[in-house]
Amino acid sequence: MIKEWWSARDLVGSPGLPGTIRGINKASLRENWQSRERQGRGGGREYHISSLPPETRVAIMKSKKPITTAVAQITAPTTAAIAAPAPRSSGQVISFFPKSARAETTVAIAAAVPAPGPADLVPSPVEADAEVYDRAPDYQRRKADKYLVILAASEGLFGQDLLDFVAAWNAQHPDLHTSYPSILRARETVANAGKAGLLAKWGSRRGGTTIQEPWFEFFVRHYLQEQRPSLAHVWRMTLGYALHETAGVTDENFPSTIAFWRLLSQRYDDGTIYRARYGYSAWKRKFEAHIIRDYESMPAGDCWVSDHAQIDVLTTQGDRTAAPWLTAWRDLKTGKFLGWNIHIEAPNSDHIFQAFHAAALAHGLPKHVLIDNGKDYRSRDFAGGRTSLHKIRLDEQKVSPMLLLLNVQPHFALPYNAQTKPIERDFLKVKEWFSKTFVGYRGGDVIERPERLAEEVKAGRLVTFDVLKTGLARFITEVLNRLPSQGRALRGRSPDQAWAEECTVRREVRREALKLFCMRTSDPVKIGRNGVWDSKLQVNYWGEWMVGRKGDLVYLRRDPEAWQDAWVFDARDDSYINQATLVGTVPVLVQTDVERKILNGEMARKNHEKRVMKDRIKQLEAAPSKEQQFYLETAVSALGARAEKKLAAAGGGSPATARGDAPALTIPVASSPARMPITHLANTRMDQVVTERARQEQDGKGDLAKIVPIIKPKKKLYALAADRDADAMESQRQQEEDDR
Repeated sequence: MIKEWWSARDLVGSPGLPGTIRGINKASLRENWQSRERQGRGGGREYHISSLPPETRVAIMKSKKPITTAVAQITAPTTAAIAAPAPRSSGQVISFFPKSARAETTVAIAAAVPAPGPADLVPSPVEADAEVYDRAPDYQRRKADKYLVILAASEGLFGQDLLDFVAAWNAQHPDLHTSYPSILRARETVANAGKAGLLAKWGSRRGGTTIQEPWFEFFVRHYLQEQRPSLAHVWRMTLGYALHETAGVTDENFPSTIAFWRLLSQRYDDGTIYRARYGYSAWKRKFEAHIIRDYESMPAGDCWVSDHAQIDVLTTQGDRTAAPWLTAWRDLKTGKFLGWNIHIEAPNSDHIFQAFHAAALAHGLPKHVLIDNGKDYRSRDFAGGRTSLHKIRLDEQKVSPMLLLLNVQPHFALPYNAQTKPIERDFLKVKEWFSKTFVGYRGGDVIERPERLAEEVKAGRLVTFDVLKTGLARFITEVLNRLPSQGRALRGRSPDQAWAEECTVRREVRREALKLFCMRTSDPVKIGRNGVWDSKLQVNYWGEWMVGRKGDLVYLRRDPEAWQDAWVFDARDDSYINQATLVGTVPVLVQTDVERKILNGEMARKNHEKRVMKDRIKQLEAAPSKEQQFYLETAVSALGARAEKKLAAAGGGSPATARGDAPALTIPVASSPARMPITHLANTRMDQVVTERARQEQDGKGDLAKIVPIIKPKKKLYALAADRDADAMESQRQQEEDDR
C-alpha cells in the first residue's frame, strides 16, 4: 500500500526534488505543499503525496504496489502504430498524450472508484506521464516526440527485421535519424520509467548550484562595481574569502568562474548588471524604458523641432578651411524639413532666427517648438530662456522673446539626450548618406577620421563651401523630404506627402511681424517684501527663490497672451534668474487634459524605476581596500602553492617538493607576516672601516686615516668682496688673540 504522507528525509534523492532535506523544506514553503506535524522521535513535518511534483509521484508509484485494486485495473488506452510522422514546421511540438486518453482515464477512474478519497489523489501512470510532459520545455519534448513515433512504427520488430527498419527509416526520414541501439535503449527506458523517461535530460540541473550564499554575496558586491573589475580578478578574491572563512575549501573544489557567472546571470538581469558596472548614463541609453509618443493626436505643422549639426566634411572658403554647420527646423510629426541655414561660422542665435524666418515665411507658424537646451537656443531674444537656476549670459540688449511674441510655446529638450530630439536621427542620415560621399570627410571623431584626409587637405582637393551648401540643400529637398517611411506617423508616405495631406491650417504672419523681436515689457524694479511689483498691471509676482534676494534690481518679461507667469532677469547683466507667478486672488493656470495626465504617469513610472535602481545599487557596497587586498593575497598564496605542487610533480620546483613532500596550503594571517630571506653583502668598504675601528679601540688608538683618507677643505668662495674682507679681518683678529 502506498504511503500518503512522506517526510523530507524519505524524499531525499527522489526525481524532481532537491538533494537535501533543507532544500526539500524550502521547496515545500515556496510551493505551499500540504503538510502536517510528524509524529514520533525527531518531529518535523510530513508532506502529502498529492503535493509532490509529478515525476516524484511517478517514481513512488513505480517502486510500490497500487493502493487499491480498482485503481490498479485502470489502464491507459493503447497508442495506434504510426507509420511515419506527419510533416511539421520548425519548432512545432507533437504531443503524444491525446486528450481522449486523459478523458477515458478520467471516466474509468470515476466508474471504478465511486467515493473519492485520499487514494484518488495518486495519479495513474498515463496521467503522471502526461503532466510531466506538459511541464517539460520544448527542447526536452523534441526527443520524446521523435522516439515515441519511432517506437510505435517499430513495435514488434527485433533482430534483422529491426535493422532493416532502421535503414529504411533513416533513408525516408533523414531529420529523425536513429540507430538499432538507440531503439533498444528507448524501449528499455519506457519499460522502466514510462514514456516521460524519454524526455531529454538537458537542463535538469538548472537552478542548482554548489556556490554558497556568502561566497556569492561577496562576489556580487565586488563584481557589480563601476570600476568594472574583471571576472577572474573578483573570482580570485572570492576564492581567498572562501579559503579564509569556510573550512574544508580548497582551490580544487572551489566553483569555477563560469559557475559564478551563470548564477549571477540567473539572479540578476542584464539591465541590473549593466547599470552597476557602466553607470546610469550608459544604462539609460541601452535599457531605460522610453515613452512611446502618439503622433496621431498631433496635426502636421503644430510642432516644430530644431537643432544644430556640424557637417563632417572639410570645405574651403577663401583662405579658411572648416566644417560647415546646419541649423534646421523640422516638422515633428511628418519629419519634413521646413527651413534651414547652412553656415560656416559657429552656430548662434542669428542662425536660428534666419532658419526660423525662412520656415515661417514658407509654411506659416507652429503652435509649439521643441528646441535644444544650448545657450543660443536659450537666448531671451528667441525663447526667453529656460526655467532653471543656471545663469545664461546674454550679449544683446533685446528683451522680448520672439516665440512668445508670436504665440509659439517653446519646449526645451533634456541636455545631452538625443532621444528627446527626433531631428538627431535625420542628422545621422545626413552623415551616412551625404557627408561620406564627399572628398574631405573627416568622421565624427578621431577614431572615425580617414587616414587619407591629411593627403586630401594637402593636395587641395577639398570642395568649396558654396558647392557643399548647394548640394546639401538639394539633398534635403530631394532625399530627406521625399523618402517614404513605414513609421507610425508616415505609414508608407514621404514627409512631403504627409505634409500635403495633413497640414490643412496655416497660421500666417506678416514679414514685418517677424522682425519685432525686442520689446521690454517692464521697467527695472527692486524685489520688495511681496516680490516684484508691476506698475502697469498693478500686481505682484512672486517666486520662492526671491527669499534672500530682496533689494536686487530686476525686470520682467511676460507672454502677452498668458501674463500669469513672468520670467525675471537681472537688470545689471541681463542674466536669466528664474520664473515668478502672479500673486493675488487669481489662481495659477493648471492644465488638466488627458494627454498631460498620461505623460505625468509615464514620467512617474520612470522616476520610480530610477529610485528602485538607485536603492538596489546602494546595497552593493564593496569591502574596504585593505580587506580586498587581504583576500587577494590569500587566493594568490593558495594558487602559488598549487603551482609549486605542479612543478614538483613535473620534476622541478623547490627542494622540499623535489623530496616528494607535498607543500602545505598556508593561509596568510595579517598579524604574522612571512619571513623574507636576507642576503648579506660581505667585505664592503664600510665593513673594513668597522673592523679597523674595533681593532683600534682594542689597541687604544683611533686613527682611521688608513682606511678613510682625510679630505682637506677646499678654498672658501665668497659671493661678495665685503664678505671676503670681513672674513679676513676676523681671521687677523683671531690670530692676534692667539699670539697674546
